[in-house]
Amino acid sequence: MKFYNLCSTLDSKIGSDNLSDKFESLNVSSSLQISILAGMIEPEGSGSFLKRKKGQIRESSIHVRCHCLTAVKGIQLNLPNTAKPVVFNSQEIINSGATHVVTQIQYGAEATFTFSQQLKETDDEQKVSAKLAASGKNLLRALEGKVNFQLSKQENAPTTYEEAVQFASGFTKTLSDSIAKDSADGNKPLGVPCFVGLYPLVLVPGFEGAKVLHNDLEFTQVSKYTRIMEDYEALDKKLYSMISDPKTNQIPPFKKKLHDFQQNCHLFNRDLKTKLRDSVINIRSGRQENQEDSSFRKLMERIISDRQFSFNPNRLEVWLSEKHREICLMKRFQDVLKEKVKSQEKILFFPSPEKLQETMIDSKVRFGFEIAFHAIKRPEPFLALMEKPAFDKDVNDNQEAIEPKTKEDVPWYQNERIEKEMSIFAKLVNGNYEDETFALTAPDNEDEDDLRTSGLSFAVYYRGIKHCGGSALLVLCKHYQKLYLLEIVQLLFDRNIDVNSVDKEGLNALLNLLITSIEEELDSMLNDDPLAKTLTPYYKKLKDFKGVYSSWFRGKLKKELKQMIQKIRSGQAESLELPNHIEHY
Repeated sequence: MKFYNLCSTLDSKIGSDNLSDKFESLNVSSSLQISILAGMIEPEGSGSFLKRKKGQIRESSIHVRCHCLTAVKGIQLNLPNTAKPVVFNSQEIINSGATHVVTQIQYGAEATFTFSQQLKETDDEQKVSAKLAASGKNLLRALEGKVNFQLSKQENAPTTYEEAVQFASGFTKTLSDSIAKDSADGNKPLGVPCFVGLYPLVLVPGFEGAKVLHNDLEFTQVSKYTRIMEDYEALDKKLYSMISDPKTNQIPPFKKKLHDFQQNCHLFNRDLKTKLRDSVINIRSGRQENQEDSSFRKLMERIISDRQFSFNPNRLEVWLSEKHREICLMKRFQDVLKEKVKSQEKILFFPSPEKLQETMIDSKVRFGFEIAFHAIKRPEPFLALMEKPAFDKDVNDNQEAIEPKTKEDVPWYQNERIEKEMSIFAKLVNGNYEDETFALTAPDNEDEDDLRTSGLSFAVYYRGIKHCGGSALLVLCKHYQKLYLLEIVQLLFDRNIDVNSVDKEGLNALLNLLITSIEEELDSMLNDDPLAKTLTPYYKKLKDFKGVYSSWFRGKLKKELKQMIQKIRSGQAESLELPNHIEHY
């Protein structure tokens, strides 16, 4: 006969929300553990605390559980001439698939006290946990009657530590007054089942054809699966915290990626639980005798040991940590602007597309400047990989979806230029123009023509019309104060000009600017003019071009420009003699 404890030992303290700690403290057998994890048994009532999860990552909690035992009820099937109860219909029970019969029930009642404290950023989790543990010990003393507390007059469920201690001190009396009574035994307190004794049904006379549990999962396999579920729960807590962050709600593309990640994880956990349930049934029914060859066991080993598997907990942690760094960088950019910018009312922080458009086309706004975190919209190969996990394949998932291969593939939030751009943009915002507005955005569409590699893009609005790349620079050269042209150039272009680039719009516009305006301006500018200091390096780069312009320029313009650059390279000319029509290109 097997006894399953559905509650706990008398007055116990559980200082963790980990599944393994809960199971160990409750002395739950591996067989019952796997049934709960596979969804074959759903804990209810006082046992529902097994399903409790922390609402926040920064939270410490402790559980104090107690129960009072009353009567034992049961039948003795091993006695001679024991009549089979008339309520039994052997064939119906055999057909139901039942394997055991309840032969004994230990009645009683139970109470579970859970104390939780949300941690602040400065709180030491170990110290808070120790404080909660001390509170748990005090509660145990009250339950044992070693502390003299007066019972609260109110019988409502306690919600504070003080109320819990008062309730615990009178737990036995409250229990006796409120639990169900046994009318067959002088109306004595009975309560609910706490311990259940099970007996194999096949050993009961008349039930020889009942189902039999041939095998069960090994304890080591149950422990591995429990640890995997704990890892997934830890990731889920971190994900919940990020999704709940107010900043995330301001950035729809970022929020969508987190929701896609969450959905993929939930679908995988659902499928994993289904596979576990099927494996448990096959093993217990005897259809699968060799657990070593179990497909589910192979999947478990892959989840644990294969770091390239898309649902390996470590790999999931890597991706989630990357997203956390992204949101932290966006917060930092916003904090830097709040710290360095004098006129906060000039900046929109992650407005909706409608609000951005409404602001930029306002007749009072002559110039608008937008810094967009366009890298947020970039496709995530890892999310696509999660949608089709290779459950039964012995091949590794694509490694490229987790690790960058070259320096150019370094995540945008690690780009050293980001820090510099924060200061540049802040300086630009602090300009003297009154008819300006500024915005930090996270657009739904990535600008494929953007020149920059830092993960940000810069756009200029002039009288409600949006300009990017070299087009923005041309507009500003014509209409904006040259004192701040240095900042504009630095924000628009963050790398050397490469004639082999496929980005035609921005480079052509920049070449147009250089060729049409720099030549006549450089000689007349003073050495301390910011414009001269800014554009001179780009002008000098014209002499170092190696590419061919046939893919950019058409007709006579292409031919003339190529000849002029060749003259500079050969030393036949010191500067470009530009045709008049080039200004209209």
